[in-house]
Amino acid sequence: MRHFTTIFLCFILTQSIFGQKNVLFGGNNVAVKQMVSKIIVPRYFVDTFSFTKQWDYPEGVFKDDSTGEFTTDGSDLDTTHLFYTARCTTNVQGGYELRYCHAKIESGKIMLTFADGFPAYASEFYVYIDTSTFSCNVETIYPIADLGQKKYNTITSQKLIIDKGSYMPGDTIKGYINMTFVETVILSNKETFRTKLFFKGHFKTQLSN
Repeated sequence: MRHFTTIFLCFILTQSIFGQKNVLFGGNNVAVKQMVSKIIVPRYFVDTFSFTKQWDYPEGVFKDDSTGEFTTDGSDLDTTHLFYTARCTTNVQGGYELRYCHAKIESGKIMLTFADGFPAYASEFYVYIDTSTFSCNVETIYPIADLGQKKYNTITSQKLIIDKGSYMPGDTIKGYINMTFVETVILSNKETFRTKLFFKGHFKTQLSN
């Protein structure tokens, strides 16, 4: 997931200089009202999430397993262990794994954000928990050729299982998310493309303010 092309690096550099994310990347630029569904809280939740014992190093830091030596891509050498908080998969951009979920309270709701693999994979997946219901959203992000295009994602099905009905800051929230969605891209010449996509997997992360 760390390998990306020289062309993509040029997009990243241009973005950092001019700050034009929506011009250089295929981020959503049409707002869509998503479905709301009931949360499933099982009577007995079984936690078998072994992925939380695994970790990686910060982006741009690499370790040679045979020698134990570290190298970087020019970034500062930071050997912090970033323990995984998710084990999820998606078929966006041909398919990849996401190992990190962040949870925080925003406007009275719990917001889960799943992201991993930047800069090769910049898309983000969101879950908004409001007491007994939830909604999802997706921001698919990648370089685009047609600067006049419009793009949005519509959730078509969703399922959320969590370990309990309420949480406080500092609690660990864990569960399973499964969503399907349709990405709609409308080019400047009005030609329209629709792609069926999914995101699913387990998560276990600490809730922050």
